[in-house]
Amino acid sequence: MVGYRTIVCLGLLCGVVSTAPLATAATAQHVLPKRLWSVSLKKHRGLGRGLYQYGYPVLHDGILYTGSATGGIHAIDTNGKKQWSFVTRGPVFAPVRIDTGTLYATDAEGVLYALDVATGASRWHTEIGAEVMARPLVVNDTLYLVPMRGHLVAVDAKTGTPR
Repeated sequence: MVGYRTIVCLGLLCGVVSTAPLATAATAQHVLPKRLWSVSLKKHRGLGRGLYQYGYPVLHDGILYTGSATGGIHAIDTNGKKQWSFVTRGPVFAPVRIDTGTLYATDAEGVLYALDVATGASRWHTEIGAEVMARPLVVNDTLYLVPMRGHLVAVDAKTGTPR
């Protein structure tokens, strides 16, 4: 039997855990996961005390992308090496969306970011006006979001211009 690897983000740490091969009924034993690595998602701009990680990490082409409750977006390879980090204005609670080389993320301050997925460089950002807790959706070059205020927002995925 083969073990498996699971990516876990809790609070300010992201990591990968591995289990031994699953036990059979005949050899029933409790198997605890073994931590393979962890990466600290450090505080940004004074945020971080008492905040929790809400959004789940996204794995794309061997890189783990996650927002941080401390105000940032991070790209980490599956061996635990941080590829890049981008500082946001506020905490990032919603999961990120990746589409055609661009990572889209929102923060608790109501800002939508478009970043180059390979480098973390900003392509554009725009004010949405309210926090978004759900993952953005991209359809035919239009990015759709539903902020906490409950109205649908649509922007051009390439420029951030409202549609």
